[in-house]
Amino acid sequence: MLNFMCGLILAMITMIMTFIPTTRDVALKLVYLFRLAPPFAAGNGLLNVVFTDFFSSLDQKQYTPYSLNIAGYSMIYMSVETVVYFVLVLWVEYLIRRPTVSKLLEGGSSSMAAKDCSGKDEAVLEEENRVRREATIDTMKAGGDVVVIKDMTKTYRGGKLAVRGMSLGIPNGECFGLLGVNGAGKTTTLSILTAEFPPSSGQVWLGGYDIADNPEVVRRLVGYCPQFDALFDLLTGQEHLELYAR
Repeated sequence: MLNFMCGLILAMITMIMTFIPTTRDVALKLVYLFRLAPPFAAGNGLLNVVFTDFFSSLDQKQYTPYSLNIAGYSMIYMSVETVVYFVLVLWVEYLIRRPTVSKLLEGGSSSMAAKDCSGKDEAVLEEENRVRREATIDTMKAGGDVVVIKDMTKTYRGGKLAVRGMSLGIPNGECFGLLGVNGAGKTTTLSILTAEFPPSSGQVWLGGYDIADNPEVVRRLVGYCPQFDALFDLLTGQEHLELYAR
C-alpha cells in the first residue's frame, strides 16, 4: 500500500500539479522532498520519461530521458538511497540487537518484582544466597563459575512476569539441567543467556562478560541447539555436522 501510494498516487498528483501553471513551481520544489521515498523517485522518473517531449516543448529545451529534470535526479536519489538506506537498516538492526536498546523498545520494567521464596527447595535457596554473598563476577570466576545469574528478572510488555529473581552459578565443565513446568521461564532464561533478549533487572555474566555490555562477545561463546527445526531440508547429514561444529 505504501509503494502504491508513493509510487503511483503521489507521483501522479505531482505530475498533474506540474501541468497546471499556478502549481507547477510548488510541485517542482516538493519533488525534491518526495524523492526521499524510493517508490516515488521511481514512479516520478518514469512518468517524466513518458512526458519528455511535453516538457521539452514547455521549457523550450531539448530534454532526454537522462536529463536531470526528467529522470536524472530520480536516478541520483535512488543511487544514493540504495547505499544510505542499506547502511541505515544495518545500523538499526545492530541497535535493536543490543540488550539495553531492546529493553527500552520492549518497555520492560527495570524494577525487580517482589520475590516469593515459599516452596523453594533448600538447595535453590542456598545457591541464591551463595551468589548474592559472593556478589561480584571476579569472586564467582575465582570459584570456577563460567555462567553467573544474579537476581535476574524478566518482565515482558504488558506486565507478564517470565522470570522472577533467579540467581545461580554454573561452574566450568558442569552439565547443568534447567527444569520447570511449561511457562516457568526456561526458554526466556536461555534467550537471555544467548543475548537474544535483555533481562529487565539483575545481572548476567557468561565467561566473565556482562551480557548487557558485551552481547557480541557472548554470542561467540555460545553454542545453541533449538528444540524444533534444528535440521535443514537442503543439507546432508555431513553438512549438518560441519555447520554445527563450526
